[in-house]
Amino acid sequence: MYRAIASHIFLILLVLLIPGKAEATSGRGQSHSQSTITDRFDLVELNHYYSVDFIFQFTQLIFWDWNHQYKRYEVQAWILADKDRPHSHLPIKLGSHNYHVVIQVYGEEPRVIQCRLFRETWTAHDPERVNKTLFDEKYRKGFSMRKGLND
Repeated sequence: MYRAIASHIFLILLVLLIPGKAEATSGRGQSHSQSTITDRFDLVELNHYYSVDFIFQFTQLIFWDWNHQYKRYEVQAWILADKDRPHSHLPIKLGSHNYHVVIQVYGEEPRVIQCRLFRETWTAHDPERVNKTLFDEKYRKGFSMRKGLND
């Protein structure tokens, strides 16, 4: 567990202290850089999903943005927590910056996900699926991609 925390701290310092190279931000609150990919959302939810028989199913991180028109949060993206390393997905509060950070590393590209708010829930329903009935998945902004991959 300490190794996972140390790697999180290292990646956060890497992102915050070393200026990104050729960084550009799109209108969707996503920035692209040579060293990291940064996404921004209003809320991150650490959701522990249980069946109706109270049997643990999975843990997921759900990323929400506030919709001012409908006055509700809407799911923009989600990821399943790694069963083997559940603590590697815990959001870290950066007090001086007033946001929570989630670090994801897929392949060789680290991704930093910044959220202003954090909540942890234990539910017998999947909040992401419930929200899908109100806000269709095709309208979600999702995670940003490295520039040039989907051009």
